[in-house]
Amino acid sequence: MKKRCLIILLGYLLSPFFIFANEQTSEQFYDDGCKNFKEGDYESSVVDFENAINLDKDYFVIMTGNGVFERLLKAGKKNMLISQEIVKICGHILQDEERKDFFVFLYLGWAQLNLMNKKESIKNLKVCLKKMKKNGLNTEVALKLLEEAKALNKKPENK
Repeated sequence: MKKRCLIILLGYLLSPFFIFANEQTSEQFYDDGCKNFKEGDYESSVVDFENAINLDKDYFVIMTGNGVFERLLKAGKKNMLISQEIVKICGHILQDEERKDFFVFLYLGWAQLNLMNKKESIKNLKVCLKKMKKNGLNTEVALKLLEEAKALNKKPENK
């Protein structure tokens, strides 16, 4: 497991060099991510998806509609590397003012909750809920995550 994490980390750090060396397109990264995702290799798939989104932010929109993020975040509860990658993806998307929709804040808050970054999770989930309510959307998932984050935030830290 350590060797695999090291390989993935090394791949992530060197990914900008591979992008230009291979000249892989966002579509190819997305297809690779889907293949890895279907095979259950969520660590590799999230890196491929991040590369696709770095090249073309429209892939974030595609992924919000097909349930990929939800499944990755469920896996990310047990695998912190996946949640860390999703935080990076969301941070990249938030740099674009036009793309600050509720999905970004939902996934960011969820990933932060997985990482036990409770205060940031609460902050982002509140932004998500505000945007969802403004658009008349179902807030059930975001409310559940917010309640979980608030409950964890009330628990004393083990020292």
